[in-house]
Amino acid sequence: MSAELTEILERRITIRARRQTVFAYFTDSARFARWWGEGSRIDPRAGGEVFIRNPNGVTVTGRIVEIEEPERIVFTYVTAAVESLVTIRLEETPKGTDLVLRHAFSSAKIRDHFVQGWRYQLAVFSKIIAEEAKDSVTRNVDAFFRAWGDPDAGKRRELLASCAAPEVSFRDAYSATDGLEDLLAHLDADLPSEVRESIGQAFHELLMNAIEWGGGLDPERHVRISYLRARRMLLYRISDPGRGFSFEKLPHAAVGHAEGVPLKHVDVREEMGLRPGGFGLLMARALVDELIYNQAQNEVVFIKYLD
Repeated sequence: MSAELTEILERRITIRARRQTVFAYFTDSARFARWWGEGSRIDPRAGGEVFIRNPNGVTVTGRIVEIEEPERIVFTYVTAAVESLVTIRLEETPKGTDLVLRHAFSSAKIRDHFVQGWRYQLAVFSKIIAEEAKDSVTRNVDAFFRAWGDPDAGKRRELLASCAAPEVSFRDAYSATDGLEDLLAHLDADLPSEVRESIGQAFHELLMNAIEWGGGLDPERHVRISYLRARRMLLYRISDPGRGFSFEKLPHAAVGHAEGVPLKHVDVREEMGLRPGGFGLLMARALVDELIYNQAQNEVVFIKYLD
């Protein structure tokens, strides 16, 4: 590079996904294009091409200077005949992955021009990755609850086999279930369809919250599930590995606002760059008879009474 790059733009964001998942967006052109725009591509090797086509038609070219999967990538960034240098470092954290951006420029004026652009692009990046990670989890959770509610024994077996390992187990003070066959026996319950549907929806919302927010969508972290069937009651307990939460500190959820303003959180989620949603806890409360959290609120019990 002909000019010294002494003016630095730095930014750090936390992405709720594993480091390998995040780094895949710098090695897979299809994913890279999902982030930057159709036609963008990357050749993941030292000296490989970087080409970005923004939705507004502005293009960026560059070359990879260094790449250390899954930790670090450095590439030149050339647009409007101005060359700069981008370094992205990924750090594993209990909440997922911290992305640390360092963009070096030859002048402060040029650097300042990029501040808002990177703020937007990293918000988009975080949202796209979270959606990809969540989609795979959602497919498995949905398959489990379709199995739970399907009246056909053959279909239940097929759905469960698609989302659970053969050695699946539920074990604690409330239950002891080992393997697919044992679990299938639990699913073969003579419950009315409306009860199956309400329980399935509530459990889906609570389990997804535990996986996404408590477990950070990390397959190495475990969510514990307990199940108890009594003559007049169904009880489920879900425990996640997170630190818990406070209802007063959930501005991005409908349940975090006073009654009468159920949509106030929608604007908050948009500002935070989160996907649409935030109604899960409110919906779960309406679908079951009792919803009880522990003090840390990383464990929830819900009860449905059977009349």
